[in-house]
Amino acid sequence: MIGLDELRKRIDKLDDNILEALTSRIEIVKEIGLAKRRLKMSVHDPKRETKIANRVKRMAEAAGVDPIEISHIYQHIFSLCRKAQGDEYRAAYLGPRGTFCEQAARAYFEAKPATLVEKDSIKEVFRSVSAGETGYGIVPVENSIEGSVNIALDMLLESDCMVFG
Repeated sequence: MIGLDELRKRIDKLDDNILEALTSRIEIVKEIGLAKRRLKMSVHDPKRETKIANRVKRMAEAAGVDPIEISHIYQHIFSLCRKAQGDEYRAAYLGPRGTFCEQAARAYFEAKPATLVEKDSIKEVFRSVSAGETGYGIVPVENSIEGSVNIALDMLLESDCMVFG
């Protein structure tokens, strides 16, 4: 039987390999970013990201790994790579301006270059993130008048969006 320390060493080695692969990916996407700028193309390519996400989800399923979790991991990888290409953060928030959602968005992205995009409804915030128009969405899950904001909770369950912060 292999001991715990040996198993942890194996995990550490795999983590090293994952980081090395991510670093290589970032170097390549930086070159892609330069090419896109020369061609006057947008850094964000939702169709390409969807194609990659679908491919890795199929591979995950075939390997017996949860494809939804892999999809979440790849959303982070895509975001990291867009930043490496010089893209700024884009976040949708439930408007109007001056609401707690806008305040939360400004606080969350305080130290990062971000474009905040006001949306008229919680569904529009989720649609914006799911469509790849924005990388983040800020919605209320609770407020002092209604308590839980059920539409936001329902949308979290129905969408492939993840919760941060």
